[in-house]
Amino acid sequence: MALHSFNKDPTELTKTIGLYMHSKTFFVISFFLFTAISNAQFIGGWHDTDSLKIGRFDHAAINLNNGYIMVAGGYTETDPGGTIVTELFNTTTQRWEYGPPMNKGRAYHHLVGMNDGSIMAIGGFAERTCEILDLNDWTWSYTDSVNVKKYWWGRTSTLMEDGNILITGGANFDSSFASCEIYDVDSGKWRLTGKLKTSRERHIATLLNDGRILVTGGRTHNQSPFVYQKSCEIFDPVTETWSYVDSMEYPRIDHSATLLPDGRVLVVGGEQTICEIYNPTTNQWSEAGSVEFAFGYNNAFKLSNNKYLLLIQYDGTIRGQEGWELFSLESFESIGYSKFDRKILTMKSAKINDNSVIVMGGLERIGMNYVSANYCQIYDLTTGIEETVNEQVFAIELNSYPNPFNSSANITLNLPASGKVSLSVFNILGEKVTTIHSGYLTEGNHIFNYTPTNISSGTYFLQLQSQQQTKSIKLIYLK
Repeated sequence: MALHSFNKDPTELTKTIGLYMHSKTFFVISFFLFTAISNAQFIGGWHDTDSLKIGRFDHAAINLNNGYIMVAGGYTETDPGGTIVTELFNTTTQRWEYGPPMNKGRAYHHLVGMNDGSIMAIGGFAERTCEILDLNDWTWSYTDSVNVKKYWWGRTSTLMEDGNILITGGANFDSSFASCEIYDVDSGKWRLTGKLKTSRERHIATLLNDGRILVTGGRTHNQSPFVYQKSCEIFDPVTETWSYVDSMEYPRIDHSATLLPDGRVLVVGGEQTICEIYNPTTNQWSEAGSVEFAFGYNNAFKLSNNKYLLLIQYDGTIRGQEGWELFSLESFESIGYSKFDRKILTMKSAKINDNSVIVMGGLERIGMNYVSANYCQIYDLTTGIEETVNEQVFAIELNSYPNPFNSSANITLNLPASGKVSLSVFNILGEKVTTIHSGYLTEGNHIFNYTPTNISSGTYFLQLQSQQQTKSIKLIYLK
């Protein structure tokens, strides 16, 4: 029996296999999985930085191509209908300054960077107008208005491979939309395009490497109660049509969807702790680790040459789930997380460089009151390393007795955490004989009775597949 120690990566899985035997009719094989759970290990640190000139929430933020980060619009104490004021964060001096004011006050709007470097402000709450910022003369000019009002925060805006802009879904107070529109940069006009198969809001759109656009999850708003979606669709920019693709295992809303270097898409959060990966080549979803926080991960940033994913969480409600989490894109594990000291909802975030991210403004809860926040903080991956690791040992046990058996066998397993589990029997050719269980199991001990039918005497394999691992033990059946 060998026990391997941890290397420099505290999240490395190490395991030992114990073999216990035996009486004439009793045979047990137990598998133990040891892992370090690093909920006290934080990589990187936060520090305060220059505050916004004015507090704001439900604003928009975007990186410009000249080293600045812009925030625009949002609700303020003096502009409850949405402000025209913009601000620019100099990533070198880390100071804020006023930027060129928009023509129209906006909130719940989107900012989209176009291929020529200009910025488009799209719509807003009960707002159809759009305007474009020319970075050469720093002026905003109106362009064509969208055809359908997108009242809430629930739509998406995506710069397509050809330089046009696609907006999808959204909602008003009565229902969610299936309508989609494309802004043609050559004509400067919006036009309706193919509708989503399912109307949805608060979904996420991701531009794939082949130019198609994947839409995941969201909520259908024209039904009572709301229907939270696990369905997914892909937009073909050639035919301008939507097609259903494989659904996620779990419904999600306000999640993050990150395009990985290999072309797959990682979704995190959205009121789920289990993460999933979509493979466009196989059109299949698979589970990919888990996070500690479940809510509102729609701010996600790849850092350190795609080694980590920084998740900026806000709940969007009064539940106080605002926080951050660092997720490994190599091991697909959470390696650090914490709540923010201040309860600020709907904050906006932007990437400064490959190691740092800034969070800006939001709606701050102070006691029972809410105020527009001008507070800003910067996360730096290269500072503030705390090396404390809280190690816990978990055991996953899979047993069968008696073994050999001639009528039935008792299968016992012990799960360290709740999750989806598949328990199946295979013959020596690798063909599945039967599935004993497939579905969700709670943490703890479980017992199953296996009585074979229509199989011959011989050697078989019992396979346990869980979120964490796949394990097999040998079964010997004697009629």
